[in-house]
Amino acid sequence: MTNPLTMKRSVLGLLIGALFLSGCAVQMPDMKTMAEEAAPGAWSVSIETQAPADPAEFWQSWNDPKLSALVEKARSANADVLTALASLRTARAGLSEAQHALFPEATIGGDASHRHADGGSSDSFSASADMKWSWNLAGADLSNETARRYEALASEISVADAQALVEAETAQAYINLRSTQVLLQIAEDTVRNYEESAEIAGWRAGAGLSSASEAEDALSQVASARAAIPQLKATEATYRNALARLTTIPADKLDLGTGSVPQAPIRLTASIPAETLMKRPDIRSAQASLLAAGADLRSARESYFPTLSLSGSLGTQAATLGALGASGTGIASLIGALSMPVLNWGSLAAQEERAAASLDKAKANYLSVIVKALEETDNALNGIRSAQDRTALLRTALQHTEKTYELTGLEYRSGIGDYSMLLEAQQRLLTLRESVTNNMTELSLQHVKLYRALGGAWKAQESAR
Repeated sequence: MTNPLTMKRSVLGLLIGALFLSGCAVQMPDMKTMAEEAAPGAWSVSIETQAPADPAEFWQSWNDPKLSALVEKARSANADVLTALASLRTARAGLSEAQHALFPEATIGGDASHRHADGGSSDSFSASADMKWSWNLAGADLSNETARRYEALASEISVADAQALVEAETAQAYINLRSTQVLLQIAEDTVRNYEESAEIAGWRAGAGLSSASEAEDALSQVASARAAIPQLKATEATYRNALARLTTIPADKLDLGTGSVPQAPIRLTASIPAETLMKRPDIRSAQASLLAAGADLRSARESYFPTLSLSGSLGTQAATLGALGASGTGIASLIGALSMPVLNWGSLAAQEERAAASLDKAKANYLSVIVKALEETDNALNGIRSAQDRTALLRTALQHTEKTYELTGLEYRSGIGDYSMLLEAQQRLLTLRESVTNNMTELSLQHVKLYRALGGAWKAQESAR
């Protein structure tokens, strides 16, 4: 006849085993499927990538030494990068703590005492080595170590993300600074042109060849052109201050001089698959964070199960210090215990719910990062294509406008041209010179945005398509 107590123990064992196999399991999302579902079916615009390039090599290919130097300085000294590095140290310390928790703890100690009573006195000396170790039977400690390992990985990747972001911000500030300097030069050239026209208009009005209002209008154009210069200088100072913040170099110590707008040497004309974006640091960091959240949830569920604790001590005790370790003075103990939470399951349930919510949050963040990456890359590629399409058209228009301005100027100075035609030619010339500069700036900025969208440097091949 079967013993009822034995049967109950068997059933209890089966229940615990079933809980162990099913209750602790955490269904992790398929990250590849999430990425594919987030990407539009027609998403593929214009780049062909090879192996990622070295950031320093990438910026050097722009052939602007000052740009390369500023980016490198920001990469190593920017406060956001230093903060990310400090966070990495914290995460690695947490991982080290979790790893050490998997192994036994050992301590050594010694004791000396002197007792005095009416009948006399006695001395006692002891030395011991103690060791203790505990292990959750469902593996909660191991899951916790796994979570901390993924957290450390996420922090490590976040450093690369911070560096790529700072590099892009530095390049954008530098490009905008150079663009402002070019626009300032255009404004100063425009003032000189207007001054020349005003001088001729004043001479013509004094000679009775034109009206006084024409001379006044010419002077008005000079004043308006001069008014644009202070604003451009203020904008230049703004970008200089941005570079000082990004590189931690005082603004008055930045030796930038003047220069043209730097241009990227790469023309991107092939197609990019969505999986290329999976190399972005923020996507890889989000992946690691998602895996860490899953491990945390698994650890929370495993905390319901018993924990085995072992402790032991090995030592010696004697009446004199010299007798320690002698035969007959040894002492030893070994204790084993099995404990299981009972009355605090409400707290464990709350911890599990918190971990489950964190996993859902990590899933949402992962999806959000992917969608953002697709948006940024598509926008940057479209921006590059648009700026490239406009480049040749604007240059052609500028060539014709420069010729028109030259001819109307000759006609006006010769006394056979009309001032209104000269003024119109001057204004068109100013507008087109600014448009060419702004388009050149936009093309460079879109390449920087693509650098950020792809998570750092890349190599591309020319295509005849």
